Amino acid sequence: MKPRDWWKLFLVSLALTVGRLADEGSTYLTDPGLKYEVNIFMRQVWFRLGLGWNWTMIAVAEAIFVLALIVGEWYYLRKYRSLFPSEAGYSMKRFLGFCCYGQEPSRRRRLKRQVILGIYVLVTVTLALSYWAAANNIFLVVVIQPIIEVDLHHWSIEAFDAVQKVLLVIVPAASLIFGLSAMHRRWYKEYLARTGTNAG
Repeated sequence: MKPRDWWKLFLVSLALTVGRLADEGSTYLTDPGLKYEVNIFMRQVWFRLGLGWNWTMIAVAEAIFVLALIVGEWYYLRKYRSLFPSEAGYSMKRFLGFCCYGQEPSRRRRLKRQVILGIYVLVTVTLALSYWAAANNIFLVVVIQPIIEVDLHHWSIEAFDAVQKVLLVIVPAASLIFGLSAMHRRWYKEYLARTGTNAG
């Protein structure tokens, strides 16, 4: 890894840790019993199976999850340049085609590419969902909760629930689109600097 990659790893690790703490901390303050949990896996699978769940288990699971993401980010920063073509003169379109699809006959190389790209996607989406969830919980406490205490059937409550479900799709999708776009531009810029060429 290059020296600046360690700085990137530190910033991503910090952002992941703060994001997950913000999400789970705000969830604990707003819904300690997890009655309104929006996590699809938790709601549709874990709870329906009647499996036990408490905040100690959540803390352990979150610690393992964040550590796994940090290790994954370390691997990504170490290996993503290995996807670049060694020859100069690639246009951005051709460069991305090579990086994302490549032409290696080795199954191991194809798996390596999938892991590198998968790590980037997972980290990007996790960051976006973590901070959105924290903001959503804060809005719930500051704005919606006082309304619920006055009028349980107020129109804004149903509107908030509907918007929440829509954003649960839009936030990860948007983070993926913008995140991959930024990654592509960053990769190509680095490729050009590395080969000392301009786009062809």
